[in-house]
Amino acid sequence: MDRDKEYRDACNQWLADCMLIYHNQVEKIRKKRLAAATEALTLCIKKQKKCVNETIKETIDFDTSYANKPSSVQMNVPKKVLEDLSFHSYIRMSATQLENLVSLTGPEMQKNNCFKKSIGVAQGLLLTLKFLAAGDSIYTVSCQYSIDCETIENIISTACKAIWNQLVLNVMPSDLSKNRWLKMAQEFEEKWDFPHCIGAIDAVHIVMQPSSNESPSKQKSNERNSIVLLAICDANFIFTFVDMGTYGCNGEIFRASQIGCAFENNDMNLPKPSPLNENDTENFPYVLVGDEAFPLKTYLLRPYPQKDCIEVSRLNFNCRLIRAQKTIETCLGILSSRWQIFSKTINMDVDKTMKIVQACVCLHNWLRLSDLSGNSCVRYMTTELVDQKVGDVFVAGSCRKSSERSGAFKDISCVGSNVGSRKAIQIRDSYLHYFNSNETLTRG
Repeated sequence: MDRDKEYRDACNQWLADCMLIYHNQVEKIRKKRLAAATEALTLCIKKQKKCVNETIKETIDFDTSYANKPSSVQMNVPKKVLEDLSFHSYIRMSATQLENLVSLTGPEMQKNNCFKKSIGVAQGLLLTLKFLAAGDSIYTVSCQYSIDCETIENIISTACKAIWNQLVLNVMPSDLSKNRWLKMAQEFEEKWDFPHCIGAIDAVHIVMQPSSNESPSKQKSNERNSIVLLAICDANFIFTFVDMGTYGCNGEIFRASQIGCAFENNDMNLPKPSPLNENDTENFPYVLVGDEAFPLKTYLLRPYPQKDCIEVSRLNFNCRLIRAQKTIETCLGILSSRWQIFSKTINMDVDKTMKIVQACVCLHNWLRLSDLSGNSCVRYMTTELVDQKVGDVFVAGSCRKSSERSGAFKDISCVGSNVGSRKAIQIRDSYLHYFNSNETLTRG
């Protein structure tokens, strides 16, 4: 019996040793296969990051210090060369401008968990710019990048917030000096022949898709499913002030807005009234110009009603004012033309829609300022976008199609009372007399 027990123990020990040797061999083979697969995957990623075309001089490397983080999703980011103008059409900016934007917004975006877990910062910014420029749906972007819709919305919302926070103080300061106001007035006089004009103002509804959680009565309300964009621009189609999110009936929009309150309370640091030229002794205030939807104020001029324009002098005044006021309509047309997200109803809630509008306004100003400085090889605002006069023929700009308000932008019929004060009426009449004098008629 002792011999049989020793024999069984020896056999069991032998079997245990054999199994240990087998498992060690299997583990070695598994490690070798895993190492080979890892090396193959690394080589594959390296090949994707390199341009196989030797004729391409430079490529854009989106894997910056912010984007070079491990992520659970491998995005198929299209490669574009610096000389390729289609890259500008892809996200509305050059490669150098994109790199600058990544460096500006990267630190703030990197703090968000949606970038750390699912996607790099630079890729997230590229995704957002493509979404804004092409006007793709969230579902389309989700399918393209293999990321769920909720994460895509969070990425876009975070990127838009970072763009606004990092650019707004540089491209749209909240307070302007008197010298800046005077420079804006001089540009309006030189380019649009309207003296003492400090900006053109307009307002539009930005329509959103009703939420499925809302009641049918609220879904039918246009005001409930839209935000108001009240905007002022200068003579160069650059936004100087924007106000968003004002609800209520159309007639109360301007009075309830922060812009309207600031002008009404004389908090805008405007220059004091002064003569329009050296030969005049009458002082004229610096004014905004708006269309018939706006109230007549001492600081805001609107056209004479069409029914009262029997006199030629009033027609001349309206023509001069409307020509200057068209700058804001053109500015909004360029915004909706360059950023196709506004070509249709925005399928997001109020908070995310406001962030999208803020980001697009900042990007518009940032790229427009780059146009004026001449630092970019490609232009954000091309000549065919705006109205031109070729010889004796007037050619309408392509942005007029975008300004027809067929997408997210809808016109507002009235933003304030049509009744002006006696002083406001006197100021408009003074401008009328000045524009119909012999000197200004010759200039116009």
